[in-house]
Amino acid sequence: MIANLVVIAGVALIAYLWSAQGAFSALIHLACTLVAGAVAFAVWEPVTTQLLLGVQEDIAWSAGLIGPFVVTLFILRLLTNKLVGANMQLPPAANLVGGLLFGAVSGVITMGIVVVGIGHMRIPAKFMGYNPVAYDPQGNLTTTEGKRLWLPVDALTVKLYERLSEGALSSPTPLAKALPDAHLLAGELRYTFGDGFRRLARTAYTPGDVEVVGRYDVRADSPRELFSDTIFTTKDGDPIPQPVKLPDGSTPPPGTTLVGYVLKFNPSAREKEGQVVVGPGQIRLIAEKPDGSTVVVHPVAVVARAEGKSLQASRFRFDAPDVFIASVGGASESQMAFEFPLPPGAQPRWLMVKRLRLDVSQTPALPIAQEAALTPQGRDQAIRAGAILGGGVDVASLDKSEAETVRTVGDDFRPDQLGVLITPSLGGKSFRIQDKGGLQVNSDNEIVDGEHTLSASAFDTRGVSRDLLVEKFAEDAQTRIVQVDVSMDQKHTILGRTFQMVENILPPALVDTLGQRYEPVGWVFDDGQRVQIRFTPGRPVRALAEIPQLSRSKPNQRLRLLFRVTRG
Repeated sequence: MIANLVVIAGVALIAYLWSAQGAFSALIHLACTLVAGAVAFAVWEPVTTQLLLGVQEDIAWSAGLIGPFVVTLFILRLLTNKLVGANMQLPPAANLVGGLLFGAVSGVITMGIVVVGIGHMRIPAKFMGYNPVAYDPQGNLTTTEGKRLWLPVDALTVKLYERLSEGALSSPTPLAKALPDAHLLAGELRYTFGDGFRRLARTAYTPGDVEVVGRYDVRADSPRELFSDTIFTTKDGDPIPQPVKLPDGSTPPPGTTLVGYVLKFNPSAREKEGQVVVGPGQIRLIAEKPDGSTVVVHPVAVVARAEGKSLQASRFRFDAPDVFIASVGGASESQMAFEFPLPPGAQPRWLMVKRLRLDVSQTPALPIAQEAALTPQGRDQAIRAGAILGGGVDVASLDKSEAETVRTVGDDFRPDQLGVLITPSLGGKSFRIQDKGGLQVNSDNEIVDGEHTLSASAFDTRGVSRDLLVEKFAEDAQTRIVQVDVSMDQKHTILGRTFQMVENILPPALVDTLGQRYEPVGWVFDDGQRVQIRFTPGRPVRALAEIPQLSRSKPNQRLRLLFRVTRG
């Protein structure tokens, strides 16, 4: 594979360059490289989460590791060059051998950090032919199925700093416990939904994208019974056990607990298409064993809703390669419960969801699991009863002083007395596809994402073929586009409301009969001269400050908020 050649060439080049500089210079560079690597791993998470994720999510974790390493190494080299101005005189053979040796170690560390860093980018799973983990036929993600580098610089580098983090460079949260096997994590994250660079789903979440709601434990007399359920059965009704393996390829021992964590995915966790999409490799549970060592496990199943028009949930196994779970419908928030095989005596510490760290050491148990652990049958009954994921908003308890009830009949797309329109249309308008600007369109010329401001003249499309026009927003099999007119002459206008405190006030929301809440995913704002279009299913409107302001002095302004609601 190409990665092997690149790694070996990189290490060889660094070793060769420092062999020419002599053993003493190479030793100083090795010391600087060791320190720079320690600094890079130490600041990796805070620098990325606090500074880089908001700038460019796709490369944030890569830049967060490689950037501090390069900067620190550069500064240290400047300082050492000033402090140690002359080289040590050694025999030529000693300079050559020592330079090659110290240079090679520096090369391993440097290339190791580069491989780990690049591995955290949103790139294909087998980029350049390398991935340290892979699925077996039963859907278990293990190192035994993965491919090691001929010169495993990533594993050597990570293990070096894991050892240092518990020794000479120890800290309250050592790398070995807080982020074990970082080189494997890079490979796990890349197993994401999609094919090719442009279609890959997100591999990194930002703080606030996901929250932990609760926990439940499932126990059984044997692993065979533990990994069975009443959903996957034979024709005779006998359970079919799931063949589960841990990341190292071993089977879960007797006494293993199946621990489930209910996660709430907030609107910011969506993909551009408007859904949450997660695979088992992108979620890891970090637990501490009784002997103090750390173990990493991935989910073997997920509890999620099967369709958008019902709150009924079911249990789905990760029992085949490249199985992903996606949210259904258009609700702003989605809840799912992921189940992990926890070895006997191990205590969960952190849950990492697409690299976002969540502390689960004190996660409260769900009401159904507060007294005792569930059996597999009890878990399945709780799923059917809605006790795992729960329901939506309690419609009956809503404050209706600022609410309006909208009743829609069939496929009547005419606006009702409240200015509500159920249609993906741009309001009878269209513009040429070459004028789309920042709007992304699909093969049917439907808007799927983005925002752009067009002049009113751009909508004069007389004589233009419809094949060259953009006329509507994209819908899918699960969602419809609902447009709500909040202009000045409407009963529920937002004119004059809340603009003294716009940062703290949420925009209008829709709630359906199931209690599912929908936030606006964009708007169409027409002031007579320009038309501003925003349609961002993966980035809903979270505050009125984002929405164009209406003016009483301009009564011709029109503002329609766009919602993606669940069909049915």
